[in-house]
Amino acid sequence: MCRADMMIFSYHWSERNRVPNPTWALKYECVDWKKLAEGLETRRVDIKALKMLVHPQYGPSYPRGKSIDVPNGPSWYPLDDET
Repeated sequence: MCRADMMIFSYHWSERNRVPNPTWALKYECVDWKKLAEGLETRRVDIKALKMLVHPQYGPSYPRGKSIDVPNGPSWYPLDDET
């Protein structure tokens, strides 16, 4: 099956969003989906872990490991405690 991509995406920060946005520049090629899924499983990271994603202006993207609703744009949050 085609249209999978194992390329690492680059992301950029925006003043309109607490989480980074992907920079879309892709090349596609056909892959073995089962092999792809198995390989990616070993490289999985928890983006909601403490201090994994920190916006340079607004602080943690997921304060205390939770998504937050920001209807009027992001608010500033201090870094989470280490505990």
